[in-house]
Amino acid sequence: MSKETNSGNDINQQIINPKLTSQTIYFYILRNTTVDEKFKIKAYFNNDIKYTFNRAEIFDEKKNNSPYIYCFELDLIIDEQDHLYIHYQNDLLPIENYRLRLSRKIPQIDRTFRDYNDDTFRSIDSPRSTKHYFLFNVNFAKNFVDSPPGENVPFWSQLCLYTYYILHHQMFDHFNALIDQFQKVVQETNRSLIREEFNDFFQSCITHLSYAIPPSTNQHIAEKIIIRMTGLLPITKVNFDLSSHFVVNFTLALIDDIKEHYDNLFATVSLSDWPLFRDGLTLYLAIELLSKPKDTIELVHQMKNEQYKKDLANILLKRLESLGRPVLGLNWTSIFTTVDSNILTLKQLELTRSIKTYVTSLVQIVGMNISEMELSDKIIRHFDRLIYEDCLPVDLESIIFLIKFLQMESLETEETSKNILKTVNTAIESSIQLRTKVKQYLYALKITNEQFKDIRFIISSIETSFILFLVNKRTLLIHLMNHANASYSYEFFKQWFCSFLLFNDEINDRNNKTYQDLLEDWSNKICKSYEIMIKIMMDIDHLINAFENEQYQLIFIHHMVNLCFQQ
Repeated sequence: MSKETNSGNDINQQIINPKLTSQTIYFYILRNTTVDEKFKIKAYFNNDIKYTFNRAEIFDEKKNNSPYIYCFELDLIIDEQDHLYIHYQNDLLPIENYRLRLSRKIPQIDRTFRDYNDDTFRSIDSPRSTKHYFLFNVNFAKNFVDSPPGENVPFWSQLCLYTYYILHHQMFDHFNALIDQFQKVVQETNRSLIREEFNDFFQSCITHLSYAIPPSTNQHIAEKIIIRMTGLLPITKVNFDLSSHFVVNFTLALIDDIKEHYDNLFATVSLSDWPLFRDGLTLYLAIELLSKPKDTIELVHQMKNEQYKKDLANILLKRLESLGRPVLGLNWTSIFTTVDSNILTLKQLELTRSIKTYVTSLVQIVGMNISEMELSDKIIRHFDRLIYEDCLPVDLESIIFLIKFLQMESLETEETSKNILKTVNTAIESSIQLRTKVKQYLYALKITNEQFKDIRFIISSIETSFILFLVNKRTLLIHLMNHANASYSYEFFKQWFCSFLLFNDEINDRNNKTYQDLLEDWSNKICKSYEIMIKIMMDIDHLINAFENEQYQLIFIHHMVNLCFQQ
Protein backbone atom coordinates (compact mmCIF):
# COMPACT_ATOMS: atom_id res chain seq x y z
CA MET A 1 0.00 0.00 0.00
CA SER A 2 1.36 3.38 -0.91
CA LYS A 3 2.00 5.98 1.73
CA GLU A 4 -0.89 8.38 2.28
CA THR A 5 -0.96 12.03 3.23
CA ASN A 6 -2.98 13.74 5.93
CA SER A 7 -4.84 16.11 3.66
CA GLY A 8 -8.61 15.91 3.43
CA ASN A 9 -8.13 15.73 -0.33
CA ASP A 10 -6.81 12.17 -0.04
CA ILE A 11 -10.36 10.81 0.11
CA ASN A 12 -10.97 9.55 -3.36
CA GLN A 13 -14.53 10.71 -3.78
CA GLN A 14 -15.76 11.42 -7.26
CA ILE A 15 -19.25 12.26 -8.39
CA ILE A 16 -20.25 9.65 -10.95
CA ASN A 17 -23.68 11.11 -11.42
CA PRO A 18 -25.87 13.31 -9.24
CA LYS A 19 -26.98 10.29 -7.20
CA LEU A 20 -23.87 8.11 -6.92
CA THR A 21 -20.50 8.71 -5.24
CA SER A 22 -17.36 6.61 -5.51
CA GLN A 23 -15.10 5.96 -2.54
CA THR A 24 -11.96 3.86 -2.15
CA ILE A 25 -11.63 2.27 1.28
CA TYR A 26 -8.98 0.08 2.90
CA PHE A 27 -9.25 -2.94 5.20
CA TYR A 28 -6.53 -4.17 7.57
CA ILE A 29 -5.91 -7.40 9.48
CA LEU A 30 -3.05 -8.27 11.84
CA ARG A 31 -1.63 -11.77 12.18
CA ASN A 32 1.50 -13.32 13.65
CA THR A 33 3.29 -15.51 11.15
CA THR A 34 6.69 -16.43 9.75
CA VAL A 35 8.34 -14.83 6.77
CA ASP A 36 7.96 -17.94 4.59
CA GLU A 37 4.39 -18.83 5.62
CA LYS A 38 2.09 -18.82 2.58
CA PHE A 39 -1.63 -18.49 3.15
CA LYS A 40 -4.32 -16.22 1.84
CA ILE A 41 -6.84 -14.12 3.70
CA LYS A 42 -9.94 -13.16 1.75
CA ALA A 43 -13.04 -11.08 2.30
CA TYR A 44 -16.26 -12.53 0.88
CA PHE A 45 -19.09 -10.18 -0.06
CA ASN A 46 -22.50 -11.66 -0.73
CA ASN A 47 -20.85 -15.02 0.08
CA ASP A 48 -19.10 -15.39 -3.28
CA ILE A 49 -17.49 -12.09 -4.33
CA LYS A 50 -13.99 -12.31 -2.91
CA TYR A 51 -11.12 -9.90 -2.40
CA THR A 52 -7.65 -11.00 -1.30
CA PHE A 53 -5.64 -9.26 1.40
CA ASN A 54 -2.02 -8.54 0.54
CA ARG A 55 0.70 -9.00 3.13
CA ALA A 56 2.03 -5.47 3.37
CA GLU A 57 4.03 -4.84 6.54
CA ILE A 58 6.28 -6.64 8.96
CA PHE A 59 6.75 -5.00 12.34
CA ASP A 60 10.01 -6.68 13.29
CA GLU A 61 12.32 -7.79 10.50
CA LYS A 62 14.80 -9.31 12.95
CA LYS A 63 12.43 -12.03 14.14
CA ASN A 64 11.33 -15.08 12.21
CA ASN A 65 7.88 -14.93 13.77
CA SER A 66 6.42 -11.44 13.82
CA PRO A 67 3.14 -9.56 13.39
CA TYR A 68 2.30 -8.76 9.78
CA ILE A 69 -0.35 -6.42 8.52
CA TYR A 70 -2.56 -7.54 5.64
CA CYS A 71 -4.64 -5.11 3.63
CA PHE A 72 -6.82 -4.75 0.56
CA GLU A 73 -8.57 -1.82 -1.05
CA LEU A 74 -12.15 -1.73 -2.25
CA ASP A 75 -13.80 0.69 -4.67
CA LEU A 76 -17.28 1.44 -3.40
CA ILE A 77 -20.24 3.16 -4.95
CA ILE A 78 -22.61 4.93 -2.54
CA ASP A 79 -26.09 6.10 -3.47
CA GLU A 80 -28.21 8.81 -1.88
CA GLN A 81 -29.63 6.42 0.72
CA ASP A 82 -26.10 5.26 1.62
CA HIS A 83 -26.64 1.87 0.02
CA LEU A 84 -23.35 0.31 -1.04
CA TYR A 85 -22.38 -1.19 -4.39
CA ILE A 86 -19.32 -2.60 -6.08
CA HIS A 87 -18.50 -2.94 -9.76
CA TYR A 88 -19.02 -6.54 -10.74
CA GLN A 89 -19.23 -7.93 -14.28
CA ASN A 90 -19.89 -4.53 -15.83
CA ASP A 91 -22.69 -3.79 -13.41
CA LEU A 92 -23.26 -2.37 -9.92
CA LEU A 93 -23.78 -5.12 -7.38
CA PRO A 94 -25.37 -4.16 -4.03
CA ILE A 95 -23.46 -5.38 -0.96
CA GLU A 96 -24.16 -5.34 2.77
CA ASN A 97 -22.04 -7.62 4.93
CA TYR A 98 -18.86 -9.54 4.40
CA ARG A 99 -17.02 -12.43 6.06
CA LEU A 100 -13.37 -13.41 6.31
CA ARG A 101 -11.63 -16.65 5.44
CA LEU A 102 -8.04 -17.85 5.69
CA SER A 103 -6.93 -20.52 3.21
CA ARG A 104 -3.74 -22.43 2.61
CA LYS A 105 -2.63 -25.05 0.16
CA ILE A 106 -2.46 -28.64 1.28
CA PRO A 107 1.14 -29.89 0.97
CA GLN A 108 1.80 -31.93 -2.19
CA ILE A 109 -1.62 -31.00 -3.59
CA ASP A 110 -1.08 -27.89 -5.64
CA ARG A 111 -4.66 -26.82 -6.31
CA THR A 112 -6.44 -27.87 -3.13
CA PHE A 113 -6.94 -25.37 -0.30
CA ARG A 114 -7.89 -25.91 3.31
CA ASP A 115 -10.16 -23.18 4.69
CA TYR A 116 -10.50 -21.61 8.13
CA ASN A 117 -13.49 -19.33 8.56
CA ASP A 118 -14.17 -16.32 10.70
CA ASP A 119 -17.93 -16.54 11.17
CA THR A 120 -18.54 -12.92 12.10
CA PHE A 121 -20.66 -10.92 9.68
CA ARG A 122 -19.02 -7.52 9.31
CA SER A 123 -20.49 -4.33 7.94
CA ILE A 124 -18.99 -1.21 6.40
CA ASP A 125 -19.99 1.64 8.69
CA SER A 126 -19.90 5.32 7.71
CA PRO A 127 -18.16 4.82 4.36
CA ARG A 128 -18.57 8.47 3.36
CA SER A 129 -16.40 9.67 6.25
CA THR A 130 -14.27 6.59 6.97
CA LYS A 131 -11.58 5.47 4.61
CA HIS A 132 -9.64 2.97 6.76
CA TYR A 133 -11.15 -0.04 8.51
CA PHE A 134 -8.97 -1.69 11.14
CA LEU A 135 -10.39 -5.14 11.84
CA PHE A 136 -10.32 -6.43 15.41
CA ASN A 137 -11.55 -9.64 16.92
CA VAL A 138 -10.69 -11.74 13.87
CA ASN A 139 -10.67 -15.43 14.81
CA PHE A 140 -10.16 -18.04 12.13
CA ALA A 141 -11.69 -21.22 13.50
CA LYS A 142 -10.04 -24.60 13.60
CA ASN A 143 -11.47 -26.99 11.03
CA PHE A 144 -11.96 -30.74 11.37
CA VAL A 145 -8.31 -31.45 10.60
CA ASP A 146 -6.08 -28.76 12.03
CA SER A 147 -5.70 -25.17 13.21
CA PRO A 148 -5.10 -22.21 10.92
CA PRO A 149 -1.51 -21.21 10.21
CA GLY A 150 -0.11 -18.28 12.12
CA GLU A 151 -1.51 -16.86 15.34
CA ASN A 152 -3.90 -14.15 16.39
CA VAL A 153 -2.27 -10.97 17.62
CA PRO A 154 -3.56 -10.37 21.19
CA PHE A 155 -6.57 -8.08 21.09
CA TRP A 156 -5.14 -5.17 23.09
CA SER A 157 -1.79 -5.44 21.31
CA GLN A 158 -3.66 -4.90 18.04
CA LEU A 159 -4.50 -1.41 19.27
CA CYS A 160 -0.79 -0.71 19.67
CA LEU A 161 0.21 -2.16 16.28
CA TYR A 162 -2.52 -0.42 14.31
CA THR A 163 -1.54 2.84 16.00
CA TYR A 164 2.09 2.24 15.12
CA TYR A 165 1.11 1.55 11.51
CA ILE A 166 -0.65 4.92 11.42
CA LEU A 167 2.42 6.62 12.88
CA HIS A 168 4.80 4.85 10.51
CA HIS A 169 2.83 6.03 7.48
CA GLN A 170 2.05 9.42 9.05
CA MET A 171 -1.69 8.85 8.63
CA PHE A 172 -2.34 11.00 11.70
CA ASP A 173 -5.79 12.18 10.60
CA HIS A 174 -7.06 8.59 10.64
CA PHE A 175 -6.21 7.86 14.27
CA ASN A 176 -9.63 9.02 15.45
CA ALA A 177 -11.24 6.48 13.09
CA LEU A 178 -9.13 3.77 14.73
CA ILE A 179 -10.27 4.96 18.16
CA ASP A 180 -13.93 4.85 17.17
CA GLN A 181 -13.65 1.38 15.63
CA PHE A 182 -11.73 0.02 18.61
CA GLN A 183 -14.17 1.42 21.17
CA LYS A 184 -17.11 0.01 19.22
CA VAL A 185 -15.61 -3.50 19.28
CA VAL A 186 -14.82 -3.23 23.00
CA GLN A 187 -18.39 -2.17 23.73
CA GLU A 188 -20.05 -4.75 21.48
CA THR A 189 -17.96 -7.65 22.82
CA ASN A 190 -17.89 -6.42 26.42
CA ARG A 191 -14.12 -6.82 26.25
CA SER A 192 -12.13 -6.52 29.48
CA LEU A 193 -8.40 -6.20 30.07
CA ILE A 194 -6.59 -8.78 32.20
CA ARG A 195 -3.14 -8.42 33.72
CA GLU A 196 -1.39 -10.58 31.13
CA GLU A 197 -2.90 -8.50 28.32
CA PHE A 198 -1.82 -5.31 30.08
CA ASN A 199 1.76 -6.59 30.05
CA ASP A 200 1.47 -7.84 26.44
CA PHE A 201 0.29 -4.40 25.36
CA PHE A 202 3.36 -2.68 26.79
CA GLN A 203 5.64 -5.40 25.44
CA SER A 204 4.27 -4.62 21.97
CA CYS A 205 4.72 -0.90 22.61
CA ILE A 206 8.38 -1.17 23.51
CA THR A 207 9.27 -3.93 21.02
CA HIS A 208 7.98 -2.16 17.90
CA LEU A 209 8.62 1.47 18.85
CA SER A 210 11.43 1.89 16.31
CA TYR A 211 9.02 0.85 13.54
CA ALA A 212 6.44 3.39 14.70
CA ILE A 213 8.64 6.47 14.78
CA PRO A 214 11.11 6.63 11.89
CA PRO A 215 13.31 9.75 11.72
CA SER A 216 10.89 11.59 9.43
CA THR A 217 7.97 11.34 11.88
CA ASN A 218 6.85 14.39 13.85
CA GLN A 219 8.00 13.40 17.35
CA HIS A 220 5.51 15.57 19.22
CA ILE A 221 2.45 14.35 17.33
CA ALA A 222 3.65 10.75 17.63
CA GLU A 223 4.00 11.08 21.41
CA LYS A 224 0.56 12.65 21.66
CA ILE A 225 -1.01 9.78 19.71
CA ILE A 226 0.78 7.13 21.79
CA ILE A 227 -0.45 8.79 24.98
CA ARG A 228 -4.02 9.00 23.63
CA MET A 229 -3.82 5.35 22.56
CA THR A 230 -2.91 4.35 26.11
CA GLY A 231 -5.86 6.35 27.39
CA LEU A 232 -8.14 3.68 25.87
CA LEU A 233 -6.95 1.01 28.32
CA PRO A 234 -9.54 0.20 31.03
CA ILE A 235 -7.16 0.12 33.99
CA THR A 236 -8.27 -1.44 37.28
CA LYS A 237 -6.58 -2.45 40.50
CA VAL A 238 -6.73 -6.07 39.31
CA ASN A 239 -5.10 -5.74 35.88
CA PHE A 240 -2.55 -3.06 36.79
CA ASP A 241 0.93 -4.57 37.09
CA LEU A 242 4.31 -3.02 37.84
CA SER A 243 6.24 -6.29 37.91
CA SER A 244 6.75 -6.21 34.13
CA HIS A 245 9.88 -4.38 33.04
CA PHE A 246 8.13 -3.64 29.72
CA VAL A 247 5.54 -1.52 31.56
CA VAL A 248 8.03 0.38 33.69
CA ASN A 249 10.76 0.84 31.07
CA PHE A 250 8.40 2.07 28.37
CA THR A 251 6.83 4.49 30.83
CA LEU A 252 10.13 5.89 32.10
CA ALA A 253 11.38 6.43 28.56
CA LEU A 254 8.17 8.16 27.52
CA ILE A 255 8.11 10.36 30.62
CA ASP A 256 11.68 11.45 29.86
CA ASP A 257 10.61 12.38 26.33
CA ILE A 258 7.61 14.28 27.67
CA LYS A 259 9.89 16.30 29.95
CA GLU A 260 12.21 17.07 27.05
CA HIS A 261 9.46 18.15 24.63
CA TYR A 262 6.95 19.38 27.19
CA ASP A 263 5.79 22.67 25.65
CA ASN A 264 5.92 21.41 22.07
CA LEU A 265 3.97 18.29 23.00
CA PHE A 266 1.17 20.15 24.77
CA ALA A 267 0.96 22.62 21.90
CA THR A 268 -0.31 19.76 19.70
CA VAL A 269 -3.14 18.79 22.08
CA SER A 270 -6.52 20.12 20.96
CA LEU A 271 -9.71 20.33 23.00
CA SER A 272 -11.02 17.14 21.36
CA ASP A 273 -7.68 15.38 22.00
CA TRP A 274 -7.67 16.22 25.69
CA PRO A 275 -9.90 13.54 27.34
CA LEU A 276 -7.94 10.56 25.97
CA PHE A 277 -4.62 12.40 26.27
CA ARG A 278 -5.40 13.16 29.92
CA ASP A 279 -6.37 9.54 30.65
CA GLY A 280 -3.23 8.22 28.98
CA LEU A 281 -0.96 10.73 30.67
CA THR A 282 -2.38 10.00 34.12
CA LEU A 283 -1.65 6.30 33.56
CA TYR A 284 1.99 7.01 32.73
CA LEU A 285 2.30 9.43 35.64
CA ALA A 286 0.76 6.86 37.98
CA ILE A 287 3.15 4.13 36.82
CA GLU A 288 6.18 6.31 37.52
CA LEU A 289 4.78 7.64 40.81
CA LEU A 290 4.17 4.08 42.00
CA SER A 291 7.50 2.67 40.85
CA LYS A 292 10.17 5.35 41.35
CA PRO A 293 10.96 8.00 44.01
CA LYS A 294 11.15 10.77 41.41
CA ASP A 295 9.70 14.27 41.22
CA THR A 296 7.16 13.15 38.62
CA ILE A 297 4.41 15.38 39.96
CA GLU A 298 6.21 18.44 38.56
CA LEU A 299 4.81 17.47 35.15
CA VAL A 300 1.39 18.43 36.49
CA HIS A 301 2.49 21.72 38.01
CA GLN A 302 4.26 22.73 34.78
CA MET A 303 1.02 22.93 32.83
CA LYS A 304 0.19 26.46 31.73
CA ASN A 305 -3.51 25.83 31.10
CA GLU A 306 -5.05 26.04 34.58
CA GLN A 307 -8.24 24.21 33.57
CA TYR A 308 -6.29 21.31 32.08
CA LYS A 309 -3.96 21.27 35.10
CA LYS A 310 -6.84 20.94 37.54
CA ASP A 311 -8.53 18.28 35.41
CA LEU A 312 -5.29 16.30 35.13
CA ALA A 313 -4.68 16.53 38.89
CA ASN A 314 -8.26 15.42 39.65
CA ILE A 315 -8.08 12.36 37.41
CA LEU A 316 -4.56 11.46 38.56
CA LEU A 317 -5.59 11.53 42.21
CA LYS A 318 -8.65 9.40 41.49
CA ARG A 319 -6.51 6.93 39.54
CA LEU A 320 -3.98 6.65 42.36
CA GLU A 321 -6.82 6.11 44.81
CA SER A 322 -8.40 3.38 42.65
CA LEU A 323 -5.07 1.55 42.28
CA GLY A 324 -4.57 1.62 46.04
CA ARG A 325 -0.78 1.27 46.08
CA PRO A 326 1.75 3.23 48.13
CA VAL A 327 3.05 6.22 46.19
CA LEU A 328 6.84 6.42 45.96
CA GLY A 329 7.01 9.67 44.00
CA LEU A 330 8.45 12.72 45.72
CA ASN A 331 6.17 15.57 46.82
CA TRP A 332 3.19 13.96 45.11
CA THR A 333 0.72 15.28 47.69
CA SER A 334 1.40 18.78 46.39
CA ILE A 335 -1.42 18.10 43.90
CA PHE A 336 -3.84 18.43 46.83
CA THR A 337 -3.52 22.19 46.39
CA THR A 338 -4.48 21.86 42.70
CA VAL A 339 -7.40 19.43 42.74
CA ASP A 340 -10.99 20.42 43.44
CA SER A 341 -11.44 20.49 47.20
CA ASN A 342 -14.67 18.50 46.94
CA ILE A 343 -12.84 15.41 45.67
CA LEU A 344 -10.29 15.29 48.48
CA THR A 345 -10.96 12.43 50.89
CA LEU A 346 -9.24 10.84 53.84
CA LYS A 347 -9.07 7.60 51.86
CA GLN A 348 -6.61 9.19 49.45
CA LEU A 349 -4.24 9.78 52.36
CA GLU A 350 -3.95 6.01 52.77
CA LEU A 351 -1.67 6.09 49.72
CA THR A 352 0.99 8.05 51.57
CA ARG A 353 2.42 5.19 53.67
CA SER A 354 4.21 7.85 55.68
CA ILE A 355 3.13 9.55 58.90
CA LYS A 356 4.88 12.76 57.90
CA THR A 357 3.21 12.88 54.49
CA TYR A 358 -0.14 11.89 55.99
CA VAL A 359 -0.08 14.63 58.62
CA THR A 360 1.14 17.40 56.32
CA SER A 361 -1.48 16.41 53.74
CA LEU A 362 -4.13 16.20 56.44
CA VAL A 363 -3.45 19.83 57.30
CA GLN A 364 -4.40 20.75 53.72
CA ILE A 365 -7.60 18.70 53.79
CA VAL A 366 -8.66 20.10 57.16
CA GLY A 367 -7.95 23.61 55.91
CA MET A 368 -10.29 23.08 52.96
CA ASN A 369 -13.03 21.50 55.11
CA ILE A 370 -12.60 23.32 58.41
CA SER A 371 -16.34 24.01 58.70
CA GLU A 372 -17.34 20.33 58.56
CA MET A 373 -18.73 19.51 62.00
CA GLU A 374 -17.89 15.78 62.11
CA LEU A 375 -14.47 16.04 60.49
CA SER A 376 -12.52 15.71 63.74
CA ASP A 377 -14.18 12.41 64.69
CA LYS A 378 -13.63 11.03 61.19
CA ILE A 379 -9.95 11.91 61.30
CA ILE A 380 -9.48 10.36 64.75
CA ARG A 381 -11.00 7.05 63.63
CA HIS A 382 -9.18 7.08 60.29
CA PHE A 383 -5.74 7.85 61.71
CA ASP A 384 -6.09 5.30 64.50
CA ARG A 385 -7.12 2.59 62.01
CA LEU A 386 -4.19 3.27 59.68
CA ILE A 387 -1.76 3.12 62.60
CA TYR A 388 -3.30 -0.15 63.79
CA GLU A 389 -3.11 -1.71 60.31
CA ASP A 390 0.52 -0.57 59.87
CA CYS A 391 -0.48 1.50 56.84
CA LEU A 392 1.45 4.33 58.48
CA PRO A 393 4.63 2.73 59.85
CA VAL A 394 6.07 4.14 63.06
CA ASP A 395 9.81 4.71 63.05
CA LEU A 396 12.35 7.05 64.60
CA GLU A 397 11.87 9.72 61.95
CA SER A 398 8.08 9.74 62.30
CA ILE A 399 8.25 9.91 66.12
CA ILE A 400 10.57 12.92 65.96
CA PHE A 401 8.32 14.56 63.39
CA LEU A 402 5.17 14.06 65.48
CA ILE A 403 6.75 15.43 68.65
CA LYS A 404 7.81 18.59 66.84
CA PHE A 405 4.54 18.90 64.93
CA LEU A 406 2.47 18.73 68.11
CA GLN A 407 4.40 21.71 69.47
CA MET A 408 3.41 23.95 66.55
CA GLU A 409 -0.12 24.65 67.80
CA SER A 410 1.13 26.50 70.88
CA LEU A 411 3.33 28.70 68.68
CA GLU A 412 0.63 29.58 66.14
CA THR A 413 -1.07 32.96 66.57
CA GLU A 414 -3.40 33.10 63.54
CA GLU A 415 -6.80 31.75 64.62
CA THR A 416 -7.71 29.70 61.53
CA SER A 417 -4.30 28.05 61.36
CA LYS A 418 -4.45 27.35 65.08
CA ASN A 419 -7.84 25.63 64.68
CA ILE A 420 -6.51 23.50 61.83
CA LEU A 421 -3.52 22.39 63.90
CA LYS A 422 -5.78 21.72 66.87
CA THR A 423 -7.97 19.39 64.79
CA VAL A 424 -4.97 17.46 63.50
CA ASN A 425 -3.28 17.36 66.92
CA THR A 426 -6.44 15.96 68.47
CA ALA A 427 -6.35 13.02 66.07
CA ILE A 428 -2.69 12.35 66.84
CA GLU A 429 -2.96 12.68 70.59
CA SER A 430 -6.19 10.66 70.77
CA SER A 431 -4.69 7.63 69.06
CA ILE A 432 -4.19 4.82 71.55
CA GLN A 433 -2.78 2.72 68.72
CA LEU A 434 -0.11 5.34 68.06
CA ARG A 435 1.06 5.34 71.68
CA THR A 436 1.24 1.55 71.62
CA LYS A 437 3.16 1.45 68.32
CA VAL A 438 5.60 4.11 69.54
CA LYS A 439 6.33 2.08 72.65
CA GLN A 440 6.71 -1.14 70.65
CA TYR A 441 9.08 0.48 68.20
CA LEU A 442 11.30 2.13 70.80
CA TYR A 443 11.51 -0.97 72.96
CA ALA A 444 12.49 -3.08 69.95
CA LEU A 445 15.12 -0.64 68.70
CA LYS A 446 18.77 -1.68 68.59
CA ILE A 447 20.33 1.72 69.06
CA THR A 448 23.43 2.84 67.17
CA ASN A 449 25.76 5.79 67.74
CA GLU A 450 24.02 7.73 64.97
CA GLN A 451 20.67 7.57 66.78
CA PHE A 452 21.76 9.01 70.14
CA LYS A 453 20.71 12.54 69.23
CA ASP A 454 17.20 11.46 68.25
CA ILE A 455 16.74 9.24 71.29
CA ARG A 456 17.94 12.05 73.54
CA PHE A 457 15.32 14.36 72.01
CA ILE A 458 12.63 11.72 72.57
CA ILE A 459 13.75 11.18 76.17
CA SER A 460 13.58 14.92 76.79
CA SER A 461 9.99 14.99 75.47
CA ILE A 462 8.57 12.13 77.55
CA GLU A 463 7.05 14.41 80.17
CA THR A 464 5.33 16.71 77.66
CA SER A 465 4.29 14.62 74.65
CA PHE A 466 1.09 12.54 74.65
CA ILE A 467 2.45 10.09 72.08
CA LEU A 468 5.15 9.06 74.61
CA PHE A 469 2.63 8.41 77.37
CA LEU A 470 3.50 4.70 77.59
CA VAL A 471 7.27 5.24 77.47
CA ASN A 472 9.27 5.23 80.71
CA LYS A 473 12.63 6.96 80.64
CA ARG A 474 14.48 4.56 82.92
CA THR A 475 12.99 1.41 81.42
CA LEU A 476 13.61 2.52 77.85
CA LEU A 477 17.24 3.50 78.38
CA ILE A 478 18.09 0.29 80.24
CA HIS A 479 16.35 -1.70 77.52
CA LEU A 480 18.25 0.13 74.76
CA MET A 481 21.55 -0.39 76.54
CA ASN A 482 20.93 -4.11 77.03
CA HIS A 483 20.03 -4.62 73.37
CA ALA A 484 22.89 -2.62 71.89
CA ASN A 485 25.65 -5.15 72.55
CA ALA A 486 26.55 -5.27 68.86
CA SER A 487 27.49 -1.59 69.06
CA TYR A 488 29.49 -1.68 72.31
CA SER A 489 32.72 0.29 72.02
CA TYR A 490 34.54 3.05 73.84
CA GLU A 491 32.94 5.65 71.58
CA PHE A 492 29.50 4.12 72.13
CA PHE A 493 29.75 4.32 75.95
CA LYS A 494 31.23 7.79 75.84
CA GLN A 495 28.40 9.08 73.62
CA TRP A 496 25.85 7.28 75.79
CA PHE A 497 27.19 9.06 78.85
CA CYS A 498 27.10 12.46 77.13
CA SER A 499 23.61 11.86 75.78
CA PHE A 500 21.82 10.26 78.73
CA LEU A 501 23.84 10.57 81.95
CA LEU A 502 24.47 14.30 82.08
CA PHE A 503 21.23 14.80 83.99
CA ASN A 504 19.97 18.30 84.48
CA ASP A 505 16.57 17.35 85.93
CA GLU A 506 15.36 18.60 89.29
CA ILE A 507 16.95 16.53 92.01
CA ASN A 508 14.36 14.49 93.89
CA ASP A 509 13.95 10.95 95.11
CA ARG A 510 12.50 9.66 91.84
CA ASN A 511 15.06 11.32 89.59
CA ASN A 512 17.85 10.34 91.94
CA LYS A 513 16.75 6.70 91.82
CA THR A 514 16.44 6.80 88.03
CA TYR A 515 19.91 8.29 87.67
CA GLN A 516 21.48 5.77 90.04
CA ASP A 517 19.92 2.88 88.10
CA LEU A 518 21.03 4.19 84.71
CA LEU A 519 24.54 4.92 85.95
CA GLU A 520 24.77 1.46 87.49
CA ASP A 521 23.66 -0.18 84.25
CA TRP A 522 26.14 1.85 82.18
CA SER A 523 29.09 1.14 84.47
CA ASN A 524 28.32 -2.57 84.64
CA LYS A 525 28.59 -2.77 80.86
CA ILE A 526 31.91 -0.92 80.61
CA CYS A 527 33.43 -3.11 83.31
CA LYS A 528 32.97 -6.14 81.10
CA SER A 529 35.68 -4.84 78.78
CA TYR A 530 39.02 -4.04 80.40
CA GLU A 531 40.11 -2.02 77.35
CA ILE A 532 36.96 0.12 77.37
CA MET A 533 37.15 0.57 81.15
CA ILE A 534 40.74 1.85 80.96
CA LYS A 535 39.86 4.35 78.21
CA ILE A 536 36.88 5.64 80.18
CA MET A 537 39.02 6.14 83.29
CA MET A 538 41.68 7.94 81.28
CA ASP A 539 38.97 10.30 80.07
CA ILE A 540 37.23 10.65 83.44
CA ASP A 541 38.15 14.32 83.92
CA HIS A 542 36.47 15.21 80.64
CA LEU A 543 33.32 13.34 81.69
CA ILE A 544 33.21 15.00 85.11
CA ASN A 545 33.65 18.49 83.66
CA ALA A 546 30.78 17.93 81.22
CA PHE A 547 28.17 18.19 84.01
CA GLU A 548 26.14 21.34 84.50
CA ASN A 549 24.34 20.05 87.59
CA GLU A 550 26.71 19.70 90.54
CA GLN A 551 24.48 17.30 92.46
CA TYR A 552 24.44 14.75 89.65
CA GLN A 553 28.14 15.38 89.15
CA LEU A 554 28.83 14.38 92.76
CA ILE A 555 26.71 11.24 92.38
CA PHE A 556 28.75 10.30 89.32
CA ILE A 557 32.10 10.94 91.03
CA HIS A 558 31.12 8.92 94.08
CA HIS A 559 29.91 6.05 91.91
CA MET A 560 33.07 5.94 89.80
CA VAL A 561 35.33 6.01 92.88
CA ASN A 562 33.47 3.03 94.32
CA LEU A 563 33.71 1.30 90.97
CA CYS A 564 37.49 1.68 90.94
CA PHE A 565 37.83 0.13 94.39
CA GLN A 566 35.68 -2.80 93.31
CA GLN A 567 37.96 -3.70 90.40
